[in-house]
Amino acid sequence: MDTDERNLVRDLARQYIEFAESDENKKRMGLWSNHNSLKYTRPLIRVMQFAEHEISEINNLQCTEPYMRNLEYFFRKEIYKISLNDDTIFKPWYSVRACFEYPTTYDLRWGAKISVIRPEMSGGAFIHDPPIKTEEDLNKLIKPYHSIDEQKSKEKHEQISEILDGIIPVITDRTPNYYISNITDISTDLGYLLGLGQMMWHMMDNPELVKNTAEFMSNGVLSVQDTAEKAGDLTTAVQWNQSMTYANELPEPSADGIPVLRYDLWTGCAAQEAAGISPAMWEEFIFNYQKPIISKFGLVSYGCCEDLTRFIPILKRDLKNLRRISVTPWANTRSCAEQIGSDYVMSWRPSPTDMVINYKPERVKAIIREVFKIAAEHRNIIDITLKDVETISGNLDAVPGFVKCAREVIDEGCWLFQ
Repeated sequence: MDTDERNLVRDLARQYIEFAESDENKKRMGLWSNHNSLKYTRPLIRVMQFAEHEISEINNLQCTEPYMRNLEYFFRKEIYKISLNDDTIFKPWYSVRACFEYPTTYDLRWGAKISVIRPEMSGGAFIHDPPIKTEEDLNKLIKPYHSIDEQKSKEKHEQISEILDGIIPVITDRTPNYYISNITDISTDLGYLLGLGQMMWHMMDNPELVKNTAEFMSNGVLSVQDTAEKAGDLTTAVQWNQSMTYANELPEPSADGIPVLRYDLWTGCAAQEAAGISPAMWEEFIFNYQKPIISKFGLVSYGCCEDLTRFIPILKRDLKNLRRISVTPWANTRSCAEQIGSDYVMSWRPSPTDMVINYKPERVKAIIREVFKIAAEHRNIIDITLKDVETISGNLDAVPGFVKCAREVIDEGCWLFQ
């Protein structure tokens, strides 16, 4: 192990853990816990994405050894995020992903090989190359299972622990591969398996193919999560809701390693691939297969980039553990605010084009101010999440500037109930 590289990584880890254990970070934990428990707090700010590939202080890495380089990147990225001064909570531990025996590769997560056709242009849009075209193709699917290679996982944990030398607690993330949103939402992988456009044709011409595929996936996710839960592989340290996984009703996230049930945890779900279909078709072909999965968890956040304006009544009717609802740039903000009221958290996701691509402080503040006034009118408990920032067009001041603008509008008090 290169001594200089090791010392560099340890120094970065010290900088990170200093903030993660700070009073400011603990204050944020309390704020999010109350906020997500529907207690009226000021609007909270989360920068979820910020075109990290364009930021030199994150990407000018000095380490060459793969493990060291990954650690250096992680800590540089997190330290940069701390500098943004939003309300993100930084976990006072480092997670090492366990080594899994299935799937052997990510593109075989359902047995049938998932592939896409990419364009010649760098960064261009790909199209799906669906492996499931007919009912007979369903035979290609393999029921997933949860199995950890204990020896490899132990060696990986020990290697990272040796590098970090007790500076920060190191845990092993044993949560199953079929646990994060873009697999458990069913919707994403339906698009990969059936083809996004063809899936919508199938809904009319061959509805049973869509339903049988979705049912197979739903049952597979449930089986894997059941196995992981019974094995004690779920803890509060690893959760997902596209925000901060804190709430007074649930155990506080911790590195204690104590096994918990899904009922003790947050989850997130979405159906971006359903953006072009009706609420009735979304419910029939996607939501009905999501519900058995997300109903097992303590609290759920629903929505990513899709417009949920017309879907909210069904979500409210059927999800007793629903707590957060996303409101995207394509949604009818006023209608969503009215439907959400103070019964759920309104997770507002402004357009990154408005916030950072064409960054103009007064315009940014005017947009935030307008939405906060709508939220006040409908007594919403609102937070603001900046996501899907693919580029900052070279303007390093744009994302910190967005946070500064949001804080200035919050200080104005226009979000307060009238």
